[in-house]
Amino acid sequence: MTMGEETTTFMRPLRVVIADGGGTTRAVLLGLANDSGFELVGEAPTWDAVVELVSSRAADLVLVSGGPDFAQGLSVLAGEVATAIVAPDAQSAKEFADCGAFVVLTPAVEPEVMAAIGTSAVARAGDLRAARQEAENLRGMLETRKVVERAKGVLMRRLGVTEDAAYRRMQKASQDENRKMREIAESILSAERLYGDGDQPLQPEA
Repeated sequence: MTMGEETTTFMRPLRVVIADGGGTTRAVLLGLANDSGFELVGEAPTWDAVVELVSSRAADLVLVSGGPDFAQGLSVLAGEVATAIVAPDAQSAKEFADCGAFVVLTPAVEPEVMAAIGTSAVARAGDLRAARQEAENLRGMLETRKVVERAKGVLMRRLGVTEDAAYRRMQKASQDENRKMREIAESILSAERLYGDGDQPLQPEA
């Protein structure tokens, strides 16, 4: 992404989906979305439909209308998009505390405040996605390292070569076959399972 693209993405209106679970706050959400400068890209009465809209319309923020029971469905979004609940009033806002939204508001919120809160929630959602992706990448790297180490051990035992020589063999195979090291390692482990532990190792290289 270029600097210009980053600026455009940051400056454009937030794309909003309304999860319409009924209740008196839907009209408030429509007004807030408009007055806060958001771009309303869809409404849906079920969470499956909300998920589809978030994906197909590249939504940044989900505004939730409805009671606490409906709001519990927020879990299907798994924190992948920013969410905000507008409770009917300050007293009932407490009932939404455990729904998992990024923020719970009341109809009294000013459009300027809503715009700022929405932007902050979207930024927070982005940070959470990045953190999850980084954690997933680290887990993948660790798993790959484990698989490669096991495959090196197989080659060392089967071919009677050193650890460095085993690694170089795998590296060369990866380059020659245009395959990732993990794929090469998994192929070696699959072959080892096929041969079985009872086979005699090959003679060491000269």
